[in-house]
Amino acid sequence: MKICTLCPRMCAVDRKSGERGICGQTTEIKVARAALHFWEEPCISGEMGSGAVFFSGCVLHCVFCQNENIANGTAGKVISTERLGEIFLELQEKGANNINLVTPGQFVPQIIKAVELARNQNLKIPIVYNTSSYENVDTIRSLEGIVDIYLPDFKYFDTALSAKYSHAPDYPAVAKAAIAEMVRQTGAAVFENGEDSLMKRGTIVRHLILPGCTKDSKAVLKYLHETYENQIYISIMHQFTPLSNVKKYPEGSRKQAYKDQKRSYQVFAKVSGQSYEEFIGALGQTDEDIQSSADDQVKARMTAKTIAIKEGLTLSDADYERFLLAFLEPEEEEDKTLKAMEKRYLEEQSCYPRDDMLIELVKEYLGKNSKMK
Repeated sequence: MKICTLCPRMCAVDRKSGERGICGQTTEIKVARAALHFWEEPCISGEMGSGAVFFSGCVLHCVFCQNENIANGTAGKVISTERLGEIFLELQEKGANNINLVTPGQFVPQIIKAVELARNQNLKIPIVYNTSSYENVDTIRSLEGIVDIYLPDFKYFDTALSAKYSHAPDYPAVAKAAIAEMVRQTGAAVFENGEDSLMKRGTIVRHLILPGCTKDSKAVLKYLHETYENQIYISIMHQFTPLSNVKKYPEGSRKQAYKDQKRSYQVFAKVSGQSYEEFIGALGQTDEDIQSSADDQVKARMTAKTIAIKEGLTLSDADYERFLLAFLEPEEEEDKTLKAMEKRYLEEQSCYPRDDMLIELVKEYLGKNSKMK
């Protein structure tokens, strides 16, 4: 790869000789993690899990990235093309529903060879291409016959947002073209046994809702529906997690936390027949105090999520439901569905229950595993 033009950055560096472009990688395959993954869409993970292979490096470097150490290339191990093919087969042996290539764009030529090697040794499960959609159409075109399922993001419709948060003002146009090629290859979705079963072929477009960017999200969804109608599936995500760069881009999480907390005080003020200012004044607080409290909430959530990711701590749905029931102690006649309990918790605490429970989980973990000097 004398001159690398795999992605829209068109760095034109000699990666084979050790030069690195925006993705931060040479032509040596670097993998950060390969394991069964249970947190993709149900038709991808199923009960047995998706055989996820997380590749090191990234061409976007979004400021809200949840896997920054993988994206910047600090995490990962260099392996050969042959070893990558073996990993695919090992994941199949473990019962994986598919091979899930996560952020693979910088290694497409090597991945094609690895898939071909593995298929010659009886790899039969579908190949999933899990991407930001910041891809050259020619690169995606080279994957025809290799990839069965595309799992692309459509992050932004507004070029100003893509420039600010992913350093890519051309992202919307690039993503539109890349997704169009993906859909051309897969056609309409094919499932094992109806929509509630595993997907065997198709395209699922993901969109992460960013705080304060609802208008852009609506534009993304409108475009996808009008362009593809029933040809694709859409997965809407809400797990915005600003880990390391929140101080540079505070408008999302801090603004939302402040709005949530202020709304809660406004509700209590209304019940007590007071204005918002009168109510917080009676508590000896100012609006600046509310903002400071919201900032502390964001910092606590960020810290807890960072520790949870690094230590592999997970929050099960059963534990989450028990947490809500124990905290809220709903009466017999009250609605005990998760949605209703989450709404009540948010109204009463002005905090998101999953965030609070994760903080408690991390506190418990630190209490058991920390050594004080």
